[in-house]
Amino acid sequence: MRARSLLGSGWVVYAIAIAPRCAPAQWIVGVDLTWTSFGDASSDTSAGSTGEAFHPGAGGAIALRVERQWSRFGFVVSARRMHPALAEESDALIIAAKQQMRFTEIAPAVTLRLARLAAGAVLQLQAGPVVDIWELTGLTERSEVGVATGLTLAFPLAGRWTGAARTSVAHSGSPFQSGELPDRFAPHSMWRHSVSIGLDWRL
Repeated sequence: MRARSLLGSGWVVYAIAIAPRCAPAQWIVGVDLTWTSFGDASSDTSAGSTGEAFHPGAGGAIALRVERQWSRFGFVVSARRMHPALAEESDALIIAAKQQMRFTEIAPAVTLRLARLAAGAVLQLQAGPVVDIWELTGLTERSEVGVATGLTLAFPLAGRWTGAARTSVAHSGSPFQSGELPDRFAPHSMWRHSVSIGLDWRL
């Protein structure tokens, strides 16, 4: 965990170091409406495995963003909190228990403008670490560090308002630990995919 935390801190230092300090900079604050789906966070290790797995259920959340943007590069920090269901899924059935999990994500990232499109739209790439904080009912809070990357299409609306459509993928550790799942299951790292629409205000 310590090594991964140092890696995440390195991303932040690198972002600050490469930012062109002499270029005009601008602060941006925004809010996103996000939908996230989670991959399997466990695997069935039994000899007669039926493909069952435990994972957080898909759900929506509101994310807050603060961005510092230069001509081509930028640095952004976003945070969101959601309450996914605890899902057990097999090839034929999905069972979901609500109000069993809480998920908080803090995601600093470096942004790079890839292209300027028609009507002032901008296509951006973002990449950086993610810090996941999981709270499971009756269990202690735990955190995992992972990595994320994605694309943003930003387009002017009116005045200082800008709209955005974003998509991202992230890979981090399982919210489960050994001994918290039935005997034949083992936790493993997890993928997730998010799509969102946002509204940004340039200060």
